[in-house]
Amino acid sequence: MNFGEFIIFVGFLVVGVAIMIAVLSSSSYVTRIPEEYTRFAQCLTQKGAKLYGIAGTTHYDEAQTLFGISWEYVTFIDCSVQRSVCIASGVNKYPTWMFADGSKRTQPMTFSQLASKTGCALPSII
Repeated sequence: MNFGEFIIFVGFLVVGVAIMIAVLSSSSYVTRIPEEYTRFAQCLTQKGAKLYGIAGTTHYDEAQTLFGISWEYVTFIDCSVQRSVCIASGVNKYPTWMFADGSKRTQPMTFSQLASKTGCALPSII
């Protein structure tokens, strides 16, 4: 590698690092506090929110990723295992969120939508 090629290489490297720093520090890249995820998931359960679905599907994986380690506190009914429970609850589409007031939503929900529906406080972001 001659000196000119080296300068070009270093230039690309600097630009690449600058782009990575810009992306990682942008407002769309946030980290939520794990304890607050847990409080949020526990609140959803206390307020009677239940998620019906089938483990291993894309929607299940997305919900599990959204809640992270706090997923264990979400009330999830696996309709491939508890089919009779899902049928008795009138669930025939996945994912289905059911709420204490008897309402249901047959599509994925954001934390903001779940907070609005249940009154649970949204996790803080840092």
